[in-house]
This record gives sequence, C-alpha cells and structure tokens, in this order.
Amino acid sequence: MSPHTTTRPHIGYIVHGAPGAHPGSAEVRVVRRIARGQALGLFTATFMDPVRYAIGDDLNHYDSVIVQRDVVTGELLEGVVARARQRGARLVFEVDDDFVTDEARKRLLAAEYDEARLDAVRRMAGEADVVIVSTERLAETMRPFARSTVVVPNELDPAIWPSPPSTAAGSRDDIDETRVVYVGSATHALDLALLRPVFDGLTDSHGRPIVLEVVGVTGADEPWFTRLEIPAGSHPYPSFVAWLHSHRSRWAFGVAPLADVEFNASKSDLKFLEYSMLGLATIASESAAYGAAREHGALVVPQDAAAWRATIVALADDPGEVRRRAEIAASFVQSDRMLGDLEFWRSVVLPPRAARLSRVRDAAALARHPSRLIARLRPGGTVAPTAPTGATPSSEVVAPVSAAPIEFTDRARDRPGGVTRVVVDTARVPEADSWTSAANALLDGVATRYAVVLDADVEAQAPVDEALLRVAEETGAAFVQPVVTDGSGLIVDAGSVFVSRGAPPLRVLAEHPLSDLPPGDRLDVGVLTSRCVLVDLHDFGGFDPGYSAEEGIARATAARSPVVALKVVVTDEASRVPTAARSAWRGHTTGALNSPGLASVVALSGLRLEGVQGSAVPDLRERIMGNDFLAATRSAKPFLAPLAGAPLRWSIRSGAPSGEAGRVWGDTYFAEDLAAALRARGQRVVVDTRDTAHRAGSDYLDDVTVTLRGLHIVPPNPAAFNILWVISHPELVGVDELESYDLVYAAGPAWGRRMAGQVSVPVLPLLQATSPERFHPGPRDASLASEVLFVGKTRNVYRPIVRDALAVGAKLAVYGDGWEQFIDPSLVRSQFLANDDVSAAYRSARIVLNDHWADMRGEGFLANRLFDAVASGARVVTDEIEGLEIFGGAVRPYSGQAELARLLHDDDGWPDDDAIAVIARRVAAEHSFGARADELISAVRERSESA
Repeated sequence: MSPHTTTRPHIGYIVHGAPGAHPGSAEVRVVRRIARGQALGLFTATFMDPVRYAIGDDLNHYDSVIVQRDVVTGELLEGVVARARQRGARLVFEVDDDFVTDEARKRLLAAEYDEARLDAVRRMAGEADVVIVSTERLAETMRPFARSTVVVPNELDPAIWPSPPSTAAGSRDDIDETRVVYVGSATHALDLALLRPVFDGLTDSHGRPIVLEVVGVTGADEPWFTRLEIPAGSHPYPSFVAWLHSHRSRWAFGVAPLADVEFNASKSDLKFLEYSMLGLATIASESAAYGAAREHGALVVPQDAAAWRATIVALADDPGEVRRRAEIAASFVQSDRMLGDLEFWRSVVLPPRAARLSRVRDAAALARHPSRLIARLRPGGTVAPTAPTGATPSSEVVAPVSAAPIEFTDRARDRPGGVTRVVVDTARVPEADSWTSAANALLDGVATRYAVVLDADVEAQAPVDEALLRVAEETGAAFVQPVVTDGSGLIVDAGSVFVSRGAPPLRVLAEHPLSDLPPGDRLDVGVLTSRCVLVDLHDFGGFDPGYSAEEGIARATAARSPVVALKVVVTDEASRVPTAARSAWRGHTTGALNSPGLASVVALSGLRLEGVQGSAVPDLRERIMGNDFLAATRSAKPFLAPLAGAPLRWSIRSGAPSGEAGRVWGDTYFAEDLAAALRARGQRVVVDTRDTAHRAGSDYLDDVTVTLRGLHIVPPNPAAFNILWVISHPELVGVDELESYDLVYAAGPAWGRRMAGQVSVPVLPLLQATSPERFHPGPRDASLASEVLFVGKTRNVYRPIVRDALAVGAKLAVYGDGWEQFIDPSLVRSQFLANDDVSAAYRSARIVLNDHWADMRGEGFLANRLFDAVASGARVVTDEIEGLEIFGGAVRPYSGQAELARLLHDDDGWPDDDAIAVIARRVAAEHSFGARADELISAVRERSESA
C-alpha cells in the first residue's frame, strides 16, 4: 500500500475492535468523532495496526496518533510511543474510566482485567502529549500521572442518533405494566444490584406491575428483572443504537443507578444522553455524573431504595410529566451535546499547525472565483440601472450618500419600470452606521420601480436582475431572492421560514445540492435573509436602520409573502449571520408568520420534517428576550427524511472539482451519465464533486453512495451504504480504503481478482460504460471528419500511440491541450472538443486512436473512450490490453509500429459498416450506463434483503 499523503491533517487511531465492531466506548469517544470529521472534510484518518506501526511497517505520515484506554500494553506500548516520537506525531491518550485508583483497579481485576493492562494505562498517560478524559473528576484523577489533561465531554453523533420522537411515552392506561429500561456494560453489576430492593415487587398506584428490563450487564439473571437480549449482529455500537431505537416504544423511561464507590465518581452522563435521544425521561442516582442533568429534565434521586421507589411510582402515574421531562432532556442534548464542528476536540488532538489546517476547508476558493476579488476592489456604494429586457443597461454611477432613514413610497408611484442594481459596501459609506443604513442611502438614488440590493461579496451577473424582475412581475411579490450557493455549489439560502413564535428564521435546504430544490420556477417562503434581494419600491418603505444585511432583509420581508426564484442562482461564499448581531426578533411577534411552515416547504422536495435540532425554538418563558440571532440560526438544523414510499436516494461522487473547472474532467460526465441512468429507473440522485461530498447538513439523507475512484480519495459516508467503483488509477487505491466500503466494483477485472483475495469486502468486476443518448451511430459530420483521430490531453508526456502514428505517416487530427510541445501545431484542431461533439467526431473518423496508462493496461482497465467510440460507430486502434473481445472486432490492438501501420492503412480485417452498426448497438445495450445502473440497483436490493 502506498504511504498516505494529503494536504489535510492525518490522524491515526488505535482502539479496541475492528471497523464496524468497535466497543461503545471507542465509538463514542473516538470513532464517531473521526467519522464526523472525515465526513466534514476536516482531516483524514486511518485505523492503525499498532504492531505494524511499532515495527515501522506503517509508512503513513500521522500528525496525531490517538491511543485509547488499554488497547496497547507491554513492549507494544513502548514501540508505539517510540515510533510516534521518531516521526514527530502528537501522541494523544484517550481514557473515559478510572483505571488508576486502587479501588478502581480492584473492581476491574474482578471484572477479568489483568495487572499488565491496568499498568499500561498509567504508563501511556505519562508518555502522551495530552490525555483526554470525559469528566472533570476523571481529569483530577489522571493529572498526577499525565503531562497534560483536557476534559472533552461525551457527545452523540447525529449520523446514528436521529431526533427522538416528538413526544415521549404517553398515556399507559391501555397496557398491563410499565416497563423501565436499564442499559449497562459488564462493569455495572454492582450498580444493577442497587435496583433489587427498588423493583422487586414494584407496582404503580393502580396495582399494575412496574417491570425493569435490563440490556447488557453480564451476570446471572434473577426473577426481579427481565433481560432483553441483544440479537446477533447488533452489538457494534451503530447497530446497537439502531436496535435500541427500534425498541424505544417498549419503555416508559430509563434508569441510571450508580453505586457510591470511587470507581463511579469519574463516570460521565452518557446514559442520560442516550436515554434522552431515545425520547425517554431519566431517573438517575445523585452523583457527580448526573448532578447537572437535573437542570435538563432528569430526576436525580439519593441512594435510598424508598426514595427510588417513590420517584418511579410517581413518574409511572404521570405520563404527562414523563413526556415533559423527555422533551426538555431531548432539547438540551440536541442543542448542547451533539457532535458539531469538532472545533475544540480538533484543537486538542491535532498539533497547532495541523489544527489550523483542518479549519481551512478550501484554501483555493478565492483562486477559483476571481470575480469575488474584483468585487472586493470595486467602488462600494454604487447603483447600476438595468434597462428593460432588450435594451442596453446604462453605466454604473455613484449614488448620493445619506445614512438617514428615508421613505420611498411617497414618490414610488411615479417611478418608471425596470430594475436598478444597488451594490452595498458599508466600508464605502462611512456616514452609515450599519448595512441597512447604507442600503437606504443608496436606494434614495434609485429612479426605477424595482431594485436588486446585494452585498459587495455576492457574485451575481447582470442577467440575474432581469430574471428576478420577471418573477416579481409574474407573481406580484414585493420581495424576490435567488437561490444562493457557496463556492462549491451547495445551497446557502433558498429562503427561510419560522419554526416557532419568537424564534429566528431557519434557512430551508441549507447545505443541500441544487438537485434537492423542488420542481417549478418559484418557492413561497416565510421570510428572506439572502444578501441579494429584489425589492418593489412601490411597496417598500426602506430597511430598518441599524441592522446587518441578513437581519435587515429578514425584518423587511417577514409576513410579506416573499418568493424565491428557483431558476436563478448566485454565489455568496461569505454568506453568514454576523457575529456581533443581536436578535432582530427581540419583542417582534412572529406567531402569525408560521405560514408556510417548514414541513410544507420541504415536502415540495419530497422530504418530510422529522424535527429540528439545536436551538431553533427558544425557551419562550426564559430566553426569548435575550435570544441570540447568531447562536440560534447557526445551531438550528432541520432533521429530514424522505416521504413514505420514496425511492432510494443515491449520491454519485467523483474526484472532479466543482464548477467550470470540473467540466474538463471525464469523471464529471461519467457521474452525470450514471446519475441520469439511475433517475430514468425511478431513483433519486445527487451528483457530488470532491468539494460537495461532505454535505454535513444533508448527506445523512443519502441511502447509497457510489464513489467513482480516480485520482482523488473521497471518504465514504457513514450514514449510507457505500459502494466504491474503481474506474482508473488502481495504483492509488489501498487495502484500507477498500475495507472502508460495503461493496467494491473494479473496472479492471484482473485488479479486482487480485484485490478480492486481500480484503474482506466483496470486490466484483464492473467495466466502464457509455451513454447511448450521447454516443450513437449517425451521419458523418464533414466539419469534424478526419483520417486518424486522437482526442485527449498530453498528460505532459508524448503519448506513445500518437508518436507511433506520426512515425508511420498517419494523417492525424488531434483535439486536446499541451500538444504543441510534441507535434506540429497544425495537427491540433482545437485544445477542447465539446462533449456533445465527441460522438460525431468519432464516427466521422476513419480510425480512432486510444491508449491506456501503463498501470491501467496491466490491470485490465478498459478506457472509457473505447466504449464511447465503438458505441458511436467507430473503428479503434489501441495498445494491447485484455478484454477487447467484448467489442467484436471494432477495436484492434497493435504491438509495434509495423502492425500499427498495417491497421491504419489497410482495411482488411475490419468489420464493414453494417457489422460496425450491429456492434455499436450491442455495446450500447450491454455496456450502457443503464446496464450499469441496473447492476447497482440489483446489488443494493440484494444486500438490503439479506441484511
């Protein structure tokens, strides 16, 4: 396997278990954070073999190495530490239990730990650069043994912990018993024993039994509780969580007893978090672990059996109180204890330089968008009238500057039609105290009825103004905004809605791809927050001065039936809620502004609203007057799901970049053609680039990901069924990468057979494909006709087949860039051939040339050009590679210049035109993207049915 190299920080981690079979402590404390960070594109990570690392066989560069608990001992521990020191890796020790006090060691030895494992914890704590623990009490315990100790509280991963049901347990009048759950591990037998005098013979005030169901906690079964066995295959933490969710309706609430012993003093509140995300209320022991939980809905009870019995009976008698406490707890956990951007954890785990690098998602963003640089340099306070359609826009002029509040409507009725662009840059309007004041000053100089007001950072070409104007005139809306995307093409703003009275607006479909927009030309929403908006000055009295762009536009558009123009897209890489802003909604009643609701808006995209995570809905009794616009809109995220009966949602991901830069990548067209074939079969499909594959706000909706592996690694999505289709550059693909997928397809059968013997994941053959809609037989095009044709870049080398063809006197025509350094420039027809013209060029050539990278040829990776050219009705000469028989004689290999000369100049042995047409139709039928889509759908269904 090739050493790992990346521009992002790289973390190695050593924890118990294997991928897909880690214990819960490893999953919660390390693995889920690793998975989320990779999904967000913050770093790359490798699950390490400590033996290979210790002896030097692991050649990856690691910025940090995380070791958890007692996973390495003895000489192996010394080897891992020495190797980390030698290679300059930050050594991080992660421990979430007391392994070091005398009382804890006695308890763990009784639970089948051994002295060497416990000694290793102390030694590793002393060697590590930093020790990460889950509670302050554990930090106090570990500090005497460690150089540095940092508390990182437990958090749950939203990828496997979806929003709980909107209501917890309801009335239980229709059942014969109340069931209470206790979930614990092997070290909790003493805690379970506390519950014997509590539940033995326990009934509610109506005489109905209250039954304890125990999940986990090894030991002998006893008659005072019922054990709920975890089925085979459900022990890995993600599967276990899913299994718990499938049973949560069995239980009224959960209990979390902790014996008053030293070992438990360092415990965390993890059970409270998990019960809360199951939609359950919690009764817990009075302890350091659960002291703070009482403020968030938990009932915390002294270590007294009578007190426990009374509390349980009271709660069993009052379903309404159960529901209330469950909802309070779930709201707290979702807003405060779910994995987010990992900012603090990264700052602890990574060395300072790598931590800074992990915060830079795309350092080349400005380079890809030079127009944004121009926008920063142009004059700020300007207005630019845009003439009605068909007329020539007038030049941009500087507007009069006055920051005072103004009224437009008094003179608006006399304004002529048309639209004027107003570019707002507060730095250029020093008299203004805010963005809205600057906008008002500029609008005072507008003579037309409509104005497009946009921030200087927003990229919007002139046609946007006319497009927004057409929607305004068709709908009569006073405010119209475009769909706003970031530099990668993901939605930043497609309108906003209110989710509750007094709450700030929530942007719909943020972090979704454009393909998630609903059908149609416009979308009715509740409020706009985009920094690009068209306003009708016949119906607009100016922005409230003193506000930022987002808040000022929101206040102006609330309850005014604004519209989003779905076919108009602009780029705003800097779109944000300003950090200094206080709520625009303090004292502002939004109770009448809940139409349309979030659920009805997302339903137009085929999605249903499961709930809202974060603080979108403030505590109206305590926090509404101090509600912070920034915090609420940042942390509030809707949790969506497909409508009932919806087909699978696929993400087709390639290593190509977003935008125009990706249009010269063959991977882009490969992804789009596969997506089109899947859609034709009734599937829902999103096409992602390497820039958008980490859609933290929407990739959890993907059921299946198909990663087209070429030059770039695109990590799998932990929330989906992951398929890797290796279509090129197999030398870059290692065993670790293959093992991170559920299913692997190889476009090179020879390579696939070899790798299948090295990994546990299935590796199956799946050749590249063609699109018959684009590549098909037809009339020759005289403007594209050639004797011998080659389409492709130089790859900065003199490609052998081109060199050989010229050496044997071929009349060559070339499309592609970089060739002037190798061949006569007169042979280069163009540096670029539009994809829609390629098929005509193929079938209009007497012979088409093709070649392969050496590694691909050796591994049997047939080039995509072969499928496209033959499906177009072309005859092709290529370098030698196995598998050419599928083309029925339309593709012939050469092994030297003499053989190439014969193939190029002699028609003998080539199929005639009728035979070529038959071959083209067969290749189109058997090797189309439709055929590949059928294979993928069938494989996913088969795996789903067998799961």
